[in-house]
Amino acid sequence: MELEKLKAIAAGILGLSPAEISETADFSEVYGADSLEVFRIVTTIEEEFEAEFPEETARGIRSVRDAAKALASL
Repeated sequence: MELEKLKAIAAGILGLSPAEISETADFSEVYGADSLEVFRIVTTIEEEFEAEFPEETARGIRSVRDAAKALASL
């Protein structure tokens, strides 16, 4: 369920459907997300999951899988 919610967040910001979002695809390399879009994905995940990532962890989130691992580490 968590992965589906993460995909939905990324899809909403990137203007795609959740089905188009791969768990392992890099937001920038595969979907052409710029740094602001990646930042918005990360901050929206923090808001939705009521979490706060350390800065270094947040910078390492490049895919849905990265986001899931970051959440699990909190």
